[in-house]
Order: sequence, then C-alpha cells, then structure tokens
Amino acid sequence: MHAFLTVIGRFHPLIVHLPIGFILVVLLIDFYKKYFKESEKVLKFILLWTIISCFLSLISGYLQYQQEGYLWETIQGHFYFGILTLLWSIGFYFFLQRQKFLIRIPRLFFSLSLLVSLLLTGHLGGSITHGEDHLTEPLKELSSTFLGDENSEFKLQLKEENYRDMQMYTSVIVPILSQKCISCHNPKKTKGELQMHTYQALQIGGKNGPIVNYEDPEQSELFLRIHLPKGEKKHMPPKSKKQ
Repeated sequence: MHAFLTVIGRFHPLIVHLPIGFILVVLLIDFYKKYFKESEKVLKFILLWTIISCFLSLISGYLQYQQEGYLWETIQGHFYFGILTLLWSIGFYFFLQRQKFLIRIPRLFFSLSLLVSLLLTGHLGGSITHGEDHLTEPLKELSSTFLGDENSEFKLQLKEENYRDMQMYTSVIVPILSQKCISCHNPKKTKGELQMHTYQALQIGGKNGPIVNYEDPEQSELFLRIHLPKGEKKHMPPKSKKQ
C-alpha cells in the first residue's frame, strides 16, 4: 500500500499542470468573452475540469508530502493556496450557474482571485522544488551585471601569514557549500535524499550512497558531479544556479 500511495504522490508534478492550463484558458476566454459564441457554456465546461484536476492535484500533492518525507512547514503555504484555488474555481463555476448567493459578487472578483491564487500557488510550489530564491536569484545576477558588480559574490581569500591556522572545513568548505549547495540539500528540502548542512550529514550521503570517497577524493561523487559539463543532467549545481 505504501508503494502504491508513493506512485500516486509522484504523479503530482504531472497532474498539477492540468489546473494551471485550465485556469489560464478560463481567464483568456473570460477576458475575450465577447469574441466567443456561447462563452458561458465553454467556461462552465472548462471550470468543471479545473475543479476536478485541482482536487486530484491536492490529493496527489498531499500523498507526496506524506510518502516522501517533506516537512509540513515547507509545503503548507503551497497546499493552502492550492485549496484556495480550488475554492475560487468552485465559486466561479457556481457564479456562472447564476446561483443567487453569488450573483451580487462582481465577475472580475473571481477572475482576479483565480489569477492571484494561481500565481501564489505556483510560486510556493516552485520554492519547494527549486529553493526559496528561485525567482530572486536570477534577478540578483541580472542586477549585478547591469550595476557592474559581477564579482561581488563570496571569494575565498587565504592570507599567507595565517592560512595554515584556518580550519579547512569551517573556514573554507562551509562557505562554498552554503552558497552553492545547501539551498537544495537541507532538512526541509533533501533532493536525492542528500543533506549537506552539517559535516555529519555530508558524510552520510544520499540515496545513492556517500558522496565523498576518502580513499580516492577525485573519484568522489561530489567532485565528479561539479566537473561534469553544464549540459549534463547530473551536473551540480543545476545550470540555473550559481556555478
């Protein structure tokens, strides 16, 4: 049963794109409704499938959270806004059905509410998958390019007079891991079941075993991954992140 629920949960990234597409089509048709014949019937049909796909997305997403070991604090915002998106879809559907208790609400309210909840749900979902700075990180790089501050990121500087006294892990390795790796490999987000936020976690490795080979360091998975061509799927950090 556990394996079956895990399979359903892993369909979430696929299923969740259905309501996104349906809602975008609903908003486009609603915006240009005067150009469509019987737009109300089309909208009701698409909204019905929006409701069904939203519900399936919530179920599969919750199963993925339960089976894959995500922390509730990590997914709760995404989950709640997903529920809100479902509720706005239901409300818009019954508004088009001319339900008395909804007719007095402006039509634009439902369209804007759906758009906002969709954007927030998608953003929070992206934060789970790609890290909290998945939108702001490219903007920081873009601004640094325009402002001529491309070299402002962390640079390791070892002074000749005291470099031998520095602790290798805390003074050299941790700053690099913090900037390049830990956003995707931490207790809240463990891609590949790998955590890198502590020395102990780094030693344990991920689902494929240890990432550090103490007998032959240059054959370590960590070393090999960062030296793969950027186009390779297994290259780390991902090509969208700072190299």
